[in-house]
Amino acid sequence: MVFTESSVMRDANAIQMLLDGCRICYWTIHEKDSVNTFSLKESMRPVGEVNALVDELLVIIELLVGAAPPSFASDDVCCLLGLMVDCPRPNQVARVLHLMYRLVVQPNTFRAQTFAEAFLSCGGLETLLVLL
Repeated sequence: MVFTESSVMRDANAIQMLLDGCRICYWTIHEKDSVNTFSLKESMRPVGEVNALVDELLVIIELLVGAAPPSFASDDVCCLLGLMVDCPRPNQVARVLHLMYRLVVQPNTFRAQTFAEAFLSCGGLETLLVLL
């Protein structure tokens, strides 16, 4: 679906919604109106399960970003940088940093250059300084 319906997903702002899902982790808290997939004790999901869900969301985000035309690179990088600044979970920030690394160091040199320039123009270095 990522490749066949990427334009629809882009129009629906799917990358930002997926990043918001990573940031908020709304699935870790039981909601009365949602389908009950939680234990009877109403405890939070195990951290390993949450990390696995975030990893899957980041894989989908990486596929969406990779399938997009180069003209969208700047918007995508800005969304990823925004997540790194806003996310309260250091392990998720590390995962997004790794995703950024994979986007910049990829076999397609034109795409790698496009993402590197977008990273610099969107304040990537400043974001890294804030994280330090």
